[in-house]
This record gives sequence, structure tokens and C-alpha cells, in this order.
Amino acid sequence: MAWRKYERMIIYDVILLDLAMPEFSGLDVFNKLKEDNLLKSNNVMLYTASSTQNSEINEMMEGGAKYILKKPSSIDELLDVVTRFTIKKDEIQ
Repeated sequence: MAWRKYERMIIYDVILLDLAMPEFSGLDVFNKLKEDNLLKSNNVMLYTASSTQNSEINEMMEGGAKYILKKPSSIDELLDVVTRFTIKKDEIQ
């Protein structure tokens, strides 16, 4: 399970959470990150279908998620968003 890696306090460039995963969903991971006060130190992006409630999405965005990407999306859209959050300012020419 992905969460076990997080228990070691590893900081990632981007965490892409699919909110509709079975058993331990992206929402569960988001809430665990929030509970452990790890949202500010990570770029958490939400990946969701349009059927997700706007109130849940708004709550997560206000709670520390950095971006929401709606399904369906192209690989180019995904790469663009990930690049925005992983490029370091000193790498920009």
C-alpha cells in the first residue's frame, strides 16, 4: 500500500491522488496527510471524475490540495500540471 511509504516521512515532489480508489481512497490519503500535518510540505494534486461532490473538492482545496485535475484528461494535461509543481525556480532560464 502506498501509505506505508508515507509513514517513513518521505517528502515527494507531487502526490497525485485519485479520489475514487477502492479500499483506501485518495480522500483517505488526503485526510491522513492532513491529520499528520504533511499537506504543506507536499504538492498534493487531486485527480477526479466529475461525479465527485464539489463540496468535497472545495474542502480539500481549502485544506491544502494544490490543484485539481478532472477526468478524463490527456497525458499532456497531466504532464503540464506535474511539471508546474516539480520545476525549480533556479531551473527556469
